Amino acid sequence: MLPQTSKVAMLREIHPPQARPFVLEEVAIPPLAEGAVPGRMVMAGVCGTDVHILHGRVPIRVPAILGHQNVARVEAMGGG
Repeated sequence: MLPQTSKVAMLREIHPPQARPFVLEEVAIPPLAEGAVPGRMVMAGVCGTDVHILHGRVPIRVPAILGHQNVARVEAMGGG
């Protein structure tokens, strides 16, 4: 059975890394869509884009969950 919530490091406002701009939050996991493959995170990396976002050099909408270099274990598969 898949969990209904997940802990995330949420970026609520753009601040440099030394200001520790992330807040740990519990968020709802949306229903599994067709073709979706949810994974349980094993490792995540911080890349240059994430650092540029924190320094205000790459505009994004907040709140946001950063990170796109991840290793995860597949937990389920959506239909289709």
